[in-house]
Amino acid sequence: MHIRFSASLTCLILSLYVPALSFDLKIENGPIQYHATKSSLSKTLQSIAGNHTKSTYIGYSVPSTQIYENNGGSCAWNLVSNTFKPGTMGGFHFKKEPATGAESINIILKMRQGSLERLSLLADGCSLDAGGETIHWVNGVDPASSIAWFSQQIGSGIRDSEEAVTAIAMHRHPTAIDSLVSFSQAGVASEIRRSGVFWLGQLDDSRGSARLAEMVENEDDTNLREHLAFVLSTMNSDDSRDLLYSMAMQDATARIRHKALFWMCQSGHPEAERLILEKIESETDPEFLEEAGFMLSQLPNQRGMTHLANFAENHPSPNFRQNAIFWLAQSIHEQALPAILRSIEKDSSLEVRKHAVFALSQVKGNESLEALIQLAESHKESSVRGTALFWLGQKASERVKETLKASVMNDEDKEVMEQALLGLTQLPKDEKVPLLLDIAQTHPVPEIREQALFWLGQSGDERAISLFKQILSAH
Repeated sequence: MHIRFSASLTCLILSLYVPALSFDLKIENGPIQYHATKSSLSKTLQSIAGNHTKSTYIGYSVPSTQIYENNGGSCAWNLVSNTFKPGTMGGFHFKKEPATGAESINIILKMRQGSLERLSLLADGCSLDAGGETIHWVNGVDPASSIAWFSQQIGSGIRDSEEAVTAIAMHRHPTAIDSLVSFSQAGVASEIRRSGVFWLGQLDDSRGSARLAEMVENEDDTNLREHLAFVLSTMNSDDSRDLLYSMAMQDATARIRHKALFWMCQSGHPEAERLILEKIESETDPEFLEEAGFMLSQLPNQRGMTHLANFAENHPSPNFRQNAIFWLAQSIHEQALPAILRSIEKDSSLEVRKHAVFALSQVKGNESLEALIQLAESHKESSVRGTALFWLGQKASERVKETLKASVMNDEDKEVMEQALLGLTQLPKDEKVPLLLDIAQTHPVPEIREQALFWLGQSGDERAISLFKQILSAH
């Protein structure tokens, strides 16, 4: 067994050294005391921590079920602050590969008066800044004893109960699955059940899969069933895909059916595209249609974009057409801009047309900005021009400022002038105040001058105050 540490580290060996599982955790800025495991982890912890009022830090290592993989950042944990050190990402996640037998998880416990205050899980390769605290390192901990101790802690209602469930899931030992199955049962606290269900889905074990299948059939808690749909979507087996499909088709609660379908789309389920299209054609539930556009947008490789473009033009529900247009605008798909422009020109609903103008303002790139300016300057429909002018106000540029001012001064429709003026008010202060001053003094329509004065008053700018004084002195 080995621990890597800096040359300046003082190591205090106060008990018999017992060979155990090899690990690779760098401990710095604190002495280490080694301890042999007694008959159980519980007795070992009690002998080290006792009933001391001062916090005691105890660490040990057990074989891990998963491989921790560094995602490109460093992993440096500060024991005292319970945070990753500044400048490090703490960037470790689980690889979906079977453990080879060499991997371990390092468990750090903060104990006070015989009770668990906090726990931290660190992968091999991490460093631990002890902050001057002594680390009591226990050699040769039996995984089954560790799992039993954590299960006891969870049963007593410790604060870090969900972290304790995670710790159990990290143990490569058969009793870990048994514990997780027990946590998923009715009568257990909801947050523990959710955590247990999640980890059953992450570990490749037939007992866990059987328990999840049982819950799909019999679980009464709708919130947990919704969570179960998510968990199934994270798994990668034919059985989990079949279970998720059955929830989308047969669950007694519409909300759960919709959530299961969403996770089918998001996870790339082979039946997702067919099923979502069938549901959109047949469903009249407005709540589902509100979510369906987003579901389509989640299909892998932007497969849903062609369908969204079609629905944006042809679906009988105006609300769903708006929904489809919105999600098209969030994409970078080549069909998005043409479909949105067609909706502006051809949709039978004024609200959909105006919504399409808003969606156009959300499409990134110069082509969409130019299209928005063209609508503001010359569209035959005043409501379209006005909506385009308002959303142009969110995009500061010289061309936009020129368009807004020209529309305020020259548009034939007073309501469009008002929208253009409102668009101007969205510009940064230093850009809008000179324009508002000019409009307030020179515009031919009294109501527009009054509105410009109102917006100047909201600015609190000294130039506006000077104009108000000038107007008052003249009268």
